[in-house]
Amino acid sequence: MRIRFPRPSAGLAVAVVALFVALGGTALAKILINGSDLRNRSVGAIKIKKNSLTGTEIKESSLSTVPSAKNAQNAQNAQNAQNANTVGGKAPAAFAAANKWALIAGTAGGANVLASSGGMTVTRSSTGIYLVNAGSSVVGKPLSATFNFPQVGFITVAPCGGTANNPGGATCPLFNDTNHVIVRTLNTTPAPADSTFYLSIGG
Repeated sequence: MRIRFPRPSAGLAVAVVALFVALGGTALAKILINGSDLRNRSVGAIKIKKNSLTGTEIKESSLSTVPSAKNAQNAQNAQNAQNANTVGGKAPAAFAAANKWALIAGTAGGANVLASSGGMTVTRSSTGIYLVNAGSSVVGKPLSATFNFPQVGFITVAPCGGTANNPGGATCPLFNDTNHVIVRTLNTTPAPADSTFYLSIGG
């Protein structure tokens, strides 16, 4: 027995066609629509998937500083400011040579420290010969001695303790150790003479 299907009405035919167009239109739009088809500023931020844009699509110069990066920058600036006043975290005073000095007056009755940077004593051995205790080793440190004005003559200075491991060292009377310095003063004759002089020991 043959089954007859009713002929579709015109309304049904139109509905089916509309359905196919609706379903196929989205795929067709994906193929045909590109950036030139969109109006400028027509796509809002809410339509863009979060974290979907990469550096290629973003103009970095238009971005403000990220808060965490700003904190890091401030920390770096603070560190640079600190380094401007220090060297490796140390104040300049840590690298300054600690010079010692003394103004010493020698007389027939002995010798005295008239002024000093501190911690220095003197003993008169004989006419024009003085042993100055620097309070610490003077090995390898620069030494200088000069007459106080207006005295003139000749003056020499050397570290005590002998020459072993002691450049320029001398064998001194009374105190022959590396904490002492020997100073000898002579007049213009030259002959030993008690004098007032400055002694400087480099750091």
